[in-house]
Amino acid sequence: YENLNTNEEVVHNPTESQLINASKISGRTQKGLGAGILNAFTKTQHADIKNTETGEIRQIETAPATNYNIVVLDQTFKHNSSVSFINTNVARANSHDYNANVSSGLFSFFDKKNTYNFSGMAAMSRLNYKNTQQANSLGYSHQVSFGKNSGNLTYSVSQELTDTKC
Repeated sequence: YENLNTNEEVVHNPTESQLINASKISGRTQKGLGAGILNAFTKTQHADIKNTETGEIRQIETAPATNYNIVVLDQTFKHNSSVSFINTNVARANSHDYNANVSSGLFSFFDKKNTYNFSGMAAMSRLNYKNTQQANSLGYSHQVSFGKNSGNLTYSVSQELTDTKC
């Protein structure tokens, strides 16, 4: 608690955010396109601070109102193959914290006999700091692999790179 004076103490601080609303919609079409959306909203949290000399109680914000959401699109194909897109987002209502966004694309392709697989993913994350001296942060990650999944000899060759900010 950075804003406490020497004559103050915390008398109450909720440990869990209060959920205001959460909604989920998901499904898949006959042609294999899956879609899902999850959205949740939490209310602002406050701690009660008591002045030990006067008994006066004031409140400080300990967690802003926050919106969380996830969006997923997934297209399935023959032979267990698929392509997907995922986005997650956190948006806070105050000017002291950061907002975050992560997007990723994934793919996995198999041959007709499901013997060979080529798969990969790419992701990008972004932290947006509001009204602070801290710089916004952008990170990335990718992975690609090829392998033989069945038979007497199986193998996989892959390459992965992740930025330290991702």
